[in-house]
Amino acid sequence: MLQGALTAWVNFPVNASPRPLVLPDGDDQIVGSASFGVSSNDQKLAFGEGAIDPPPTLPSTPTEADGYRLITAGQAFRELSAGNGQSLTATRIQTTSVTLGAASFDSDRGPLQLPAWVFTFGGGVTGSQAVLAVAPASTYPIPAPLITQSRLSMFYQAELGSDQRTLTVDTGGAPSGSGPCDARYSLEVASSDTAVAIGVVVQPNPAPSDQACPALAVLTQLTTVLAAPLGARVVINVQAQPVDVTES
Repeated sequence: MLQGALTAWVNFPVNASPRPLVLPDGDDQIVGSASFGVSSNDQKLAFGEGAIDPPPTLPSTPTEADGYRLITAGQAFRELSAGNGQSLTATRIQTTSVTLGAASFDSDRGPLQLPAWVFTFGGGVTGSQAVLAVAPASTYPIPAPLITQSRLSMFYQAELGSDQRTLTVDTGGAPSGSGPCDARYSLEVASSDTAVAIGVVVQPNPAPSDQACPALAVLTQLTTVLAAPLGARVVINVQAQPVDVTES
C-alpha cells in the first residue's frame, strides 16, 4: 500500500535548488497581517464576497524573487477578489496600495517566508492582506489522493529530530495501552529516493461486552528512525498526501 504512495512522488525533483514548494493548502493562499481588521460587519462580508476595488495602479512584476517565479500583481488581485459567490452587502472595499513583499505561508516543511503581493485598504480597514506571489511553475503539483482500502490510518504532521533521521508522528484515537478501551499503535514506513511514506497501524484491544468505551481522541506520538537523513524528500501518508514536517 505504501509503495503506491511512493510511486505517486517518483518524479519529485529532490535535488533541485531551490527545493520546489510543496503546498498542501494550494498555491492560492491568502494571509492577513497580525494587525489586519475591519471596522464593520459589512466590510467583513465584502471581503468574503470579493467586493474589492483594484488599486489605482498595479506595479510591474519582476521575473522572480528568492529563486521563485512570480505571478503578476493583477493575478494576485484576481485571487484576492475571487469571492464566495454571495451578495449580502452593498459595501465595497477600496484597495489603496499593492507592493511586493513577503509573508509566512504553510508548506510541507512548516511555515515559510515567501514572496507575496501585499495589499492595503481604505475605509478603516487596518493592516494588510498578502497573496502568495509564487507562480505554479515554482511549486510541485500534489498528486490526487489515493483511494484505497487499507488497514493503515493517516496522520497529518510530524517532527524531525536534530539528527535529521528521527521522525515523531502525531496521531489520535483511543488511548495507547493494554486496557479494554485502549489500542496498540505502531508505524509502517517505506522509503524511496524522493519520499518517505508512513502509515499508522491501530490495533484496538477487545472491549468486554458489558463495557461501553468512551469516544475519545487522545494524542499519541510514535517515533521511527530513517535509514538515511530525510533531506529534501517529502513525507507522505498512505493516500500519498504530504504532511506538515517541522524541525525540533
